[in-house]
Amino acid sequence: MTNATDTEHNHEITMQTPAVDWRDGLPSGNGQIGVVHFGNVNRDRLLLNHEKLWSGGMSPEQVPDVSGFMPELRKMLTEGRYQEANNFLPGKMREGNTYSEARYQPLGNLFIDLGFEDACRDYSRALDMTTGEIRTSWCDGDCTFTKRAFVSRVQDVIGLRIESSKPGSINATFGLGPHPFNEAIAQNGVPSEPAIETMTRAAGSFLHYHGEQIVEDSPFAHPAKTFGAVAQIQAEGGTLDVEHETIAVRGCDVVTVWIKLYVNENESAARRYAGGLESLGTFGELFQAHAEAHRAIFLRQTLDLDCAGERALSNEELLLKAGQGDLAPALAERMFDYGRYLLICSSAPGSMPANLQGVWNGEYRPPWNSFYMNNENVQMNYWAALPGNMRETTEAYFAYYESRMDDFRANARRVFGCRGINIPAFSGDHSGLNRALHPHCLHWTGAAGWLAALFYDYWLFTGDRDFLKTRALPFIREVALFYQDFLIEDDNGTFVSMPSNSPENVPPQHEQRRSGQMAGERGKRISIAINATMDFAIAREVLTNLIEGYAALGEEPEELATWREMLAKVPPYQINKDGALKEWMHPDFPDNYEHRHESHVYPVFPGFEVDRDATPELFEACRIAIDKRKVIGLKDQSGWSLAHMANVRARLGEGEKAHRALEILAQTCVGANLFAYHNDYRFMGPTLSMTWGKRPPFQIDANFGWTAAMLEMLAFSKPGLIRILPALPRAWAKGKVRNICCRGGIALTIAWDKNKGQVDVEFLSQTTQTIDVAWPGSETGHPLNLPAGETVTARWDGEGLAETTLPGLGTR
Repeated sequence: MTNATDTEHNHEITMQTPAVDWRDGLPSGNGQIGVVHFGNVNRDRLLLNHEKLWSGGMSPEQVPDVSGFMPELRKMLTEGRYQEANNFLPGKMREGNTYSEARYQPLGNLFIDLGFEDACRDYSRALDMTTGEIRTSWCDGDCTFTKRAFVSRVQDVIGLRIESSKPGSINATFGLGPHPFNEAIAQNGVPSEPAIETMTRAAGSFLHYHGEQIVEDSPFAHPAKTFGAVAQIQAEGGTLDVEHETIAVRGCDVVTVWIKLYVNENESAARRYAGGLESLGTFGELFQAHAEAHRAIFLRQTLDLDCAGERALSNEELLLKAGQGDLAPALAERMFDYGRYLLICSSAPGSMPANLQGVWNGEYRPPWNSFYMNNENVQMNYWAALPGNMRETTEAYFAYYESRMDDFRANARRVFGCRGINIPAFSGDHSGLNRALHPHCLHWTGAAGWLAALFYDYWLFTGDRDFLKTRALPFIREVALFYQDFLIEDDNGTFVSMPSNSPENVPPQHEQRRSGQMAGERGKRISIAINATMDFAIAREVLTNLIEGYAALGEEPEELATWREMLAKVPPYQINKDGALKEWMHPDFPDNYEHRHESHVYPVFPGFEVDRDATPELFEACRIAIDKRKVIGLKDQSGWSLAHMANVRARLGEGEKAHRALEILAQTCVGANLFAYHNDYRFMGPTLSMTWGKRPPFQIDANFGWTAAMLEMLAFSKPGLIRILPALPRAWAKGKVRNICCRGGIALTIAWDKNKGQVDVEFLSQTTQTIDVAWPGSETGHPLNLPAGETVTARWDGEGLAETTLPGLGTR
């Protein structure tokens, strides 16, 4: 292997300034609990989040049965009465009913007042991504102070420790309470305080905080929740006293704080948890146990872009370089690590999936309620999970959707008159019933099929036959059953999908009135459509995966013939006059390039049906479709869409364009703590412009999408084929990535040096198999035999395989 990049390095985020807003803090979490540490010297805060604390939301106990109106709706569409059809079904759903989704809520804050008056020096804060520890340090006079915070993966508590280099120098006051209500701002900027009642008290060494939600008196209201926290303050040396609702320590050497959060428990839970905090053990013991558990996941995969000289730079310095058009390898490497870190911290077995903000939120009215947006964002959250060697993070995703199957069946039956499942475009914590009544949400039926892709990918990556048999295929069968009833045939026996929607996009003539654009009747946006390309891409993938999945098990279910017949009825893709893949396969719906979603290129990414070798014409059509988005629609992009674009460019083998998409993302939508934003929070031009309350929305999907894009640039896999460095940009001339996971149950370690024209790869396969390997610059795949459980190394020198080492056989 190329050894110049073998040295392991620290995986840290470093910053030179404290947070002025929760969105600038440093995050930690264990899947269920999240904290954001501001890192202020004098008056500091820890934002506390619990994944189960949602508020509000209204809906009927059951989805209204509007399935009988489906023939009338389809008649409207067939006759071209699109404006009338657009609001027809949502109107029927709303008759006599009230709908809204619950909002993800901040639980509270730990307030820390250290009483400093003089300006400090040598300030820094850092996040160690290998352990999840947040550190803040500074000097006051001749004394150095340090704060350390983490969320335990083992004990499910939050730990904070304040240390000083000078005995007896820590004086602090601690309090628990609600997150400040100045974060209770609606999208339009109008203050809107949360409907909660809270109580705080201090007793002995404990702080208690308890809250209860107040809900509207309505039969449609979701139940109110209770929530709270209990904290124990442990002082070494000095004194500890209760001061009203706070605890003050004076003249201490070290102070440790343990915090336990709870949701949907009464105040008596605090007493029980207080007893548990007293018997936890030392900070060092708990941190060590946690760090080992966290490190075991995070360090399974590492990336080194040969940038040791830049790694000491702070986020601020690296982002300044990016702002000048220089995406430093150190920033790319840090963002790669950060995406993996954030997913590990916000999604774990037994937890809920990562939402629009992961598990971190300091807004009472968060953008889009911080719910699960099933038409892009949840999927992007998990694109890196399997190739990124974090398979356990997917369990929360699988369990969430499996637990709501009865609701999804009700959606299919009562809205569309179909068997199987229909998953709404968005969902929250309450249920899986359809509350997504905006026309662009209600008429989009692709969520279940797109979400099913990760179920099947889990099998492809892991080879877990039990998962395939008991979880993946049963879920996918329900999706296919919906398509069996929903897709209708035209006169030629070809499937038609209506109602339809290509997520959030519409043809130009159906757009709202904007400068230079046509408008629909009365200037209203018409979201309903016929034959969105994405519908058929997902249906084709679902049916193909079912057929191939049961073949892998050696089983022939009775529906097999039906699935094959259905697959033959899915229409072929269409290409428009520009040579681009059409977004709608119907003459009334021309393409609209000015949009952030890229759903119609699903067959090339995230799917892999379209391939440069097997389907070159469609491959080129997908490339042109994305070119149009970049050239014509850049002003309509967002943070997550730039991440999506980078993934597509990588899949197309366009390394420089993938790198440029990441560069624009870093320039426009990445904050000082590396949180990604929905759009440019400084309004510099290359993205759409919007604010939500104080500023543009923090939205974590682009963080995850960044990591996924880099993985795609370094390796592509599908059953039987691996492409090595398929989209490597010039900026990454030398590097090493360890343990990328591939479909087929293969792990790769790749080291490369462009100056030497050399690539070294280690292959480790779970099973004995022969695969094709496409090396950089090679037009054809080269067969490689892989024995089970044995490492095979190969070197590519640009001309061919220079050497291959098989276990026990030596070099060939």
